[in-house]
Amino acid sequence: LHLSIRRQRQMCIRDRLREGWRVLDVGTGSGILALFAAKLGAKEVLALDIDKVAVKVARENVLRNGLRRKVRVRWGTLIRTEEAPLVDVSSLKPFDLVLANITAPVIESMAGELARALAPGGFLIVSGIILSQKEETAGALSSQGLQLERENSCQEWIALTFRKSPP
Repeated sequence: LHLSIRRQRQMCIRDRLREGWRVLDVGTGSGILALFAAKLGAKEVLALDIDKVAVKVARENVLRNGLRRKVRVRWGTLIRTEEAPLVDVSSLKPFDLVLANITAPVIESMAGELARALAPGGFLIVSGIILSQKEETAGALSSQGLQLERENSCQEWIALTFRKSPP
């Protein structure tokens, strides 16, 4: 991943995360965003990925960074798929911040689950979206009652920050 794109994503998290928040990282990969959120003061981070190798690497990175008490890595996803077990968001306490660094079509397909995972007043940051897919992705998330608050672009990539209405 290009360094400036990684910094862009970290900046989005730094701007929104508050100490003591619960964070969900969907498509965690190596776990870098989950680790970053934990180091910025998240109380609890649940990191999900459909790739068993990524889950193994993310778990190793959690241990290497001494964050075992804050970051939990699971093999799973928010939508039904043959690739990984379903993690039912309705069975989880809502999250203050949800991160989804996955492709636009996957974000669009799980828009409802991403919105349901958010606590009222919480933020969703989606990245891994190419500029030409922005409108469709933003529309799918807006249709779930989320308000687009910010756009950050870097080269052909864009990160979008949404907010769920406060109670």
